[in-house]
Amino acid sequence: MVRSGKAHAWVESPPQASRFKRARSARATDADADLPPASREDGNACLDSPGSCIADTRLALDLAGAGHPQERLRMASAMWNIIGFTSFANGFVQFEGDAAARWSSKWVDVPAHPGSAYFRAGYHLHDPRLRAALRHNAPLVWDSRWLAQAWSRNGSPKELHGLFDELAREQVGSGVMFAFTTGARDVRAIVSLGAGRSRSDWISDVVLAQALTIGLSLHRARPGDPAALSDTEARILMGVVSGLGNREIALRLRTSEHRVDYHLRALRRKYRATTRAELAFIAGSMGLR
Repeated sequence: MVRSGKAHAWVESPPQASRFKRARSARATDADADLPPASREDGNACLDSPGSCIADTRLALDLAGAGHPQERLRMASAMWNIIGFTSFANGFVQFEGDAAARWSSKWVDVPAHPGSAYFRAGYHLHDPRLRAALRHNAPLVWDSRWLAQAWSRNGSPKELHGLFDELAREQVGSGVMFAFTTGARDVRAIVSLGAGRSRSDWISDVVLAQALTIGLSLHRARPGDPAALSDTEARILMGVVSGLGNREIALRLRTSEHRVDYHLRALRRKYRATTRAELAFIAGSMGLR
């Protein structure tokens, strides 16, 4: 795990171990309405409402310009810190059958996040955060209350007592966890972000979209030769890189918004992009500016 900043990013006191211990005894039916969603869609509206995603596009382009993985990781660390996260883990989970079996990463990690120490402790077998991230395509937004409730609903396994202690020790009270496919059938990439705030309501749709853009950009391979694009596709992607909306791109190309939307959706499927910002990252990686 890479530390991306110090505690000055917190807006309230970090959670104490006693808070997690009190949360362990919470009933699964207590204030369910106050729980954060188990998963949240990742802002696909950015494809149709680009005005709110210009910042994400710039983040993606900055990361696309970093050719070396170490430089990209350093930039991602700084960006995550700016939007409010204080720590993260980034690596790969290999499966044996349907079960997560082992972790691979170049970075130092601690048991509060998925990593070598986390897997050695057996937390991956019981952590509802990892289970949700691996089972769903949408990212998990969680906090200490949600984790305690999910732990209780799953039978309160004592094997997770140590994880609660690690989260308190590392001052992680809320965060985002998401997984996505890689080239290998039995391997998935995992990104886990943590913050000291004890409630997840600070993780807005904008923060979530930026967190996803950064995480996906860390793992995105160079997509290939821009010559594989048609002239229309290349010009549409250059419009996306410039921060233009569908209507503006249509006016520039002297075509209809419907046609621009059609091409954007086709490009999204072609490159497995989930947001407009990710399309911008791909275009930037191909040198389309």
